[in-house]
Amino acid sequence: MLVIVHDACFRGSVTKLHALLHLCRLRGHALVSPFPPRGSPLSSAYAQWQRSQGPEVTELLRALKMRSRQLPAGSHQIEVVAASESKWSRAQLTLDDAISLLMAPLRLLVENGRSDVAFLERLVPAAYREQLDGALRSGALEIEHGGGLGEMKKILETRLDHREQDKPRRLRRLRTWVMFDRDADLNNPAEPSVTSSAVVALCERDHNERGDPWPLPWLQLGRRTIESYLPEETLELWVARARGNETKRRRETLEALKALRSTHPRVAWQLDMKKGLQANVSGEHRAQLKQARRGRKTPLPEALANHLPDDALPEFFHGLTMKQRGALAFGFGDDIAEGFHEDLDGERFIREYERGPNEQSSAQTLVESILTQL
Repeated sequence: MLVIVHDACFRGSVTKLHALLHLCRLRGHALVSPFPPRGSPLSSAYAQWQRSQGPEVTELLRALKMRSRQLPAGSHQIEVVAASESKWSRAQLTLDDAISLLMAPLRLLVENGRSDVAFLERLVPAAYREQLDGALRSGALEIEHGGGLGEMKKILETRLDHREQDKPRRLRRLRTWVMFDRDADLNNPAEPSVTSSAVVALCERDHNERGDPWPLPWLQLGRRTIESYLPEETLELWVARARGNETKRRRETLEALKALRSTHPRVAWQLDMKKGLQANVSGEHRAQLKQARRGRKTPLPEALANHLPDDALPEFFHGLTMKQRGALAFGFGDDIAEGFHEDLDGERFIREYERGPNEQSSAQTLVESILTQL
């Protein structure tokens, strides 16, 4: 964040000015003080205050000013003004409010505080890893566990209520970044789920209604869930960990997904990776599938496919071969997100993410959208 301190503020509390400077140093913010509109720069309150300080403060001011040239394009900025109260909609804050805002960590609100963060870490280009790791270590960046899409919606409904103007709620709102699954409509997986669409509507609310200086930054994934972005190298490790007949089942599941990603990627991207095709069928067909699997460790895909005819599936999934329907009936299991914790080259995750869909933000843009909030 760029902090622009008006000249008159340097006639204020020395203790608070020192607190502001050290907060900027610790949190990675940049700080500049423009010359007053009239008079000599040497006679400005800033120049007089700087001369009254020791060499350590002078060096810190120089370093914070240099940092302004390194901020990502589009970084937020605030003005610190000598006023009795803040004008939040213009990002013109009193010294006290500026300190409160800069003290507040940026909260990454995600559905699952463990898996979603591992997913994000895999998408960080090498050039940004040190900066983000440093922000997490220093406390400038914190993870907020949403507890699932439904709970996240409730959190945002409260946080984005424009009638709530108390300072703690505003500070939390201005220091929030949101990421959530696209999910899929059960009857038409080509569309996001109703809950995911409702979260988008919340995030798109006009920030001017709340008197906020900037909109809420948010990202809805382009694929169904984070698991939809697991690279094939990670899924190969999932196959390799199996034993006995389970190895054959896992191999068939992975090969079916590979084929689908190759020929119909948009269909593959909206498959429920944990539960498979059964997540999009009626309770009756789901019970038949489970019955067909009961008593057999590795039923043939074709045997399962008999209980997954096209008319049992949404039209979006029509046209799959019998082998694909059977192999993908039960998916990869509830623990497949552990793949984001595998010790693999992060570039493989980035390459899989960049395969699409085209309408989603690039990995670099995604990470920069976090950096501009810091």
